[in-house]
Amino acid sequence: MIRILRWVVFTIVPGVVLLSASGWLSTACAQDAAKPDAPSADPSAPIQNSVGEILTDSTSAVTVLVLPMRGNYDQHGEGITKLMSYAGPRGIVRDMPFALYYNSPANTPADSLRWDLCVPVPTGTPAEPPFVVREMPPMFVAEVICTGPYGGVTACYDALSAWIEKNGYAIDGPCMEQWLGNPSTMPAEKLESRISFPIRKK
Repeated sequence: MIRILRWVVFTIVPGVVLLSASGWLSTACAQDAAKPDAPSADPSAPIQNSVGEILTDSTSAVTVLVLPMRGNYDQHGEGITKLMSYAGPRGIVRDMPFALYYNSPANTPADSLRWDLCVPVPTGTPAEPPFVVREMPPMFVAEVICTGPYGGVTACYDALSAWIEKNGYAIDGPCMEQWLGNPSTMPAEKLESRISFPIRKK
């Protein structure tokens, strides 16, 4: 995946810095899950990220504040700004934000793409439109930490997808990507993102 990137960095509460990638995604990794494109400042330069150990985990239910998104993925920066500008001043942010991708531009027109920008919040948090609060159920997931420039996450998606297939699992929901680093203060080679898929045995 290839995309031009603008990194938007947010300081929403003291000591907490959040970020978002703005760009577009491509390549389906499951019928109802999208495989995000890698942002790249220089699309002609190959980028190889470090693929961490692929693990399975049983997650707990989590309450999230959601900004439903429709259309082209180049709205990432604008969407994260809107989400965190709402959540940050209210003091309700409990973890780093993430995205859920429900379909792929490989087989979906850009204006029909469905995706959500999410941030964990306390149970019982109210929301005003266009925001909604949802309860994400417990899930069994396969996940990997991708280390290196955010433009190199394609290798991590490929490795995770291959592992899922090789080990007899099927993807059971939208892919999730959580951004864990701050490119304005960290060397590119140390940036991390967590990529995960809900899975089930075939």
